[in-house]
This record gives sequence, C-alpha cells and structure tokens, in this order.
Amino acid sequence: MNGSSYKQLIELYQKNVKICVWGCGYIAKTTCKDILEKLSIKPYCYSDNNPNLWGSEVLNGCLCVDYKSLFHEKSNVAWIVAVSMADCDEVENQIRGMGFQYVFDLKEIMQDRRILEKYFPFMKKKTVAYTCIVGDYDDLVLPEDDLLEYYDFYVISDKTPKDNRGYKWISINDVVPKEITDPTRMNRFCKINAHLVFPQYDRSIYFDGNITLKKNLDSFFDKLTELKIGVIGENGMGSLYREGARLMTQNRENTEIIYKQIEHYWKAGMPEEFGSWFCSILLREHNNLKCKEIMENWWEELCKWSRRDQISFPYVLWKNGYSKEDVLVLEEEFSRYFECDYWHWEKKHKIIRLA
Repeated sequence: MNGSSYKQLIELYQKNVKICVWGCGYIAKTTCKDILEKLSIKPYCYSDNNPNLWGSEVLNGCLCVDYKSLFHEKSNVAWIVAVSMADCDEVENQIRGMGFQYVFDLKEIMQDRRILEKYFPFMKKKTVAYTCIVGDYDDLVLPEDDLLEYYDFYVISDKTPKDNRGYKWISINDVVPKEITDPTRMNRFCKINAHLVFPQYDRSIYFDGNITLKKNLDSFFDKLTELKIGVIGENGMGSLYREGARLMTQNRENTEIIYKQIEHYWKAGMPEEFGSWFCSILLREHNNLKCKEIMENWWEELCKWSRRDQISFPYVLWKNGYSKEDVLVLEEEFSRYFECDYWHWEKKHKIIRLA
C-alpha cells in the first residue's frame, strides 16, 4: 500500500464505509487489531472461508460473518486481508473476484512510514511549511486541508492575519533582528535562516506567498543530496551574470550595487555557466551542518551586497566547493505539487487577507 492507499483507507472509514477484516486467526487478532487501533478504526466485522467460524465472536464483540451477507453493499465495504503471506494473494484475488471494490493488504499497510512512526515516534521527522509576507506584497493562501496532517504551517508577517485557519502566526518582529528594517531583507532573513527561526523542526518547506502546496513533499526529502537543499528549478538564465544583467535592465535593485557584486564574483573566479535557480521554494533539512553553513554564507552575501538571492545563491554554492548537481531541482514536478497563478489567484483559492 502506498501513501495514497493509506489515505484512502482513512477516508473510506471517515465516509462510513464498512471496514471488514478477512481472517479470524492469530494475525487478525494481534497485528491487524493493533494497527486498526492505532488508526482509530473500529472494524465492522470479520470473515473467513471457514463456515464453522461464521457467527462466532472474534474480538470485542465483533463477529465473523458469512461474506455473502455483504454482497448487497459491495461498494460500501472495504476489506483488510489479515492472513498468512502464503495465502494473501489468493485471498485478495478471491475478494476482488467477488466484485468488492476496496481490498487492502495488511503487510503493505505496515510498509507505510506513518505506521512505523506510530510505533516508534522517535522516527518521525518534524516538518514545518512556512511563508513570509511583509507589507501588502502577497495575500495568504490557505493550505490544502489534507496537508495539515503532515506539516505544521506558519505564516511570518508584520500584520496579523484576519483568519489564520491552518496557519500559526509569528510576528516578524519576534524573529528578525531589530537592525534589519528593509522589508525585502526581513523576508530574506526568514526565508534563508530556517535553522534560526525553526530550530525545533528537522525539515522545512519555504514557499513564497503567491505559491500554494498541493501535495505531500516527503518523497523529495528522501532524494536530497548530502547538502540537504532543494529548489524549485532553474530560472532560465543559467548564469548569475545573465541574471544580474536582467535585473539591471528592470531596475529592481540598485544597479551600482549589482554591478559591484557581479564584479566581485567575477574577480573571485566564479564560473560563467555554473547555473542559476528560482528560490521561491526551498526544501531543507535545515539543521544539517552543511546546509546551515550554506544558509549562513548566503545570508552574509545578502547583507553585504544586493537583496537578490538568485544572484548570491550560486556563488555561495561554488565558493563552498559544491556544484549544481548537489542541489535537488523539483522543476519537472512543479505543476503536480505546487500552484502559482499571478493573475487568477483569488478566483481559484481560499484567500486570507492580512489586517
């Protein structure tokens, strides 16, 4: 059973679908019983191919029934197969052959990491998903409801949200050093320094205020390299030098500062085609020592030079001896896991206005 099947089992139970256990032996009475209790699922009944068991009590007043008695409501029954591994495939095929739509394998349920975490809480890595909004630059988009199970959502802002459903609010003045007054750098401090803002969490997902998460991202954390940093994708420039030139044409930053910054990087030996990335989404194991070092150096560059993090990030990687292959890029998966719409955002999503 994959993560989506785990979710499906919970959803079926919440929709009052009858969760039934196939098997009345040792596995059903021990492992299956314990797992269902941890999932807060109470089985509707048990069943078995042995007719001598029909009508007998299995556990806690729950009876073993003749499975044919459920034929009239096949679409409202979900089976969990709790038999020996040798018999499992045969029983699953039998149940499906009778026309039941939902069949779950107990041994596959146990492969879901969330089951392990219920037995061994120390295995669970705490993940924070957060955004930072300063001024009226972005509206706050409510997180998808099913993601609240996986992540603690925070918004860091200078204004109290009128409605913070799904989010915990942190005043930006409580985390940003008082000497930082520029709104952009206030945002960048929170964005880059997750290890300072959320030291109690193992992992973090930062996303700009105009982006919403659509799906669970845990599988990407498993793909992170030793640097433990993931970004959304390349920005099309392929070079911080071209990115610097683009920003100078748009007057989005003090052009003299950008010029001096680019000149400094060039004289330091920064390769021209090293790569350049969007940094609107960051996945990190932010307490990892190598990740912390990159973030600390990145923040130093933002304090020293321009506020444009897409210029300084490649330089910091190179300066520390890393290549672009050391950063996980999520580009091909963007549309499946994230959504960003600058023009029709409010029509599509639940908006929280900041006060």
